[in-house]
Amino acid sequence: DSAGRLWVGTNSGVAIHESTGWRILTQADGLLGDMVNVILEDRIGGIWLGSYIAPRGGISYLKNDIWQYYTIENGLPHNNITSLIETSDGYLWAGCGLNDRGGAVRFSFDGENWEIDRSLNKNDGLAGEKVRSLFEDLGIIWFGSEYDGLALSDGHAWRTLTLEDGLSDLEIKAIKQDSDGNIWLGTRNGITRINQNALKLLYDQFENIP
Repeated sequence: DSAGRLWVGTNSGVAIHESTGWRILTQADGLLGDMVNVILEDRIGGIWLGSYIAPRGGISYLKNDIWQYYTIENGLPHNNITSLIETSDGYLWAGCGLNDRGGAVRFSFDGENWEIDRSLNKNDGLAGEKVRSLFEDLGIIWFGSEYDGLALSDGHAWRTLTLEDGLSDLEIKAIKQDSDGNIWLGTRNGITRINQNALKLLYDQFENIP
């Protein structure tokens, strides 16, 4: 994180390595669940810890030693948290779900707290209900699904990619970009690389792309 600490998510809590050595955070210390699947530090120094142990999972948020929690009771589509990103427009997104259930939620910061202000499912444009992975490039958010391919959105228009578009599989586990601008998709059946020429054709379908 920005303070130089290493956070490691495990099935038995989160391990934090700092100047004094290791310490462990578990449910006894404030986590919603001990299985920590994803970790993100936001721009104000808060730590997001996503669990993957529905029904008692969700997001534990730690800032200045104060905990906040996000679950299905206050807006999450599902308590299994798969992915977290903070986007260039200042929002924070969480992907969640299990099998054919789930979705994505957007958090906005009002100067004091993060609150869910938008929730997406397949009817809104996602390729499938469960969001397995999240990524942003040039203001376009990529939503990888569990069974149904990939959906891209600029906040207005949507585009879905499937096997017919060149994906090696419909389960998109991870999305990364290399130093040359190519985007790599880790799937259940190998890796798909989308080069810059293909990205340009893809992005030409959206307006206001830099």
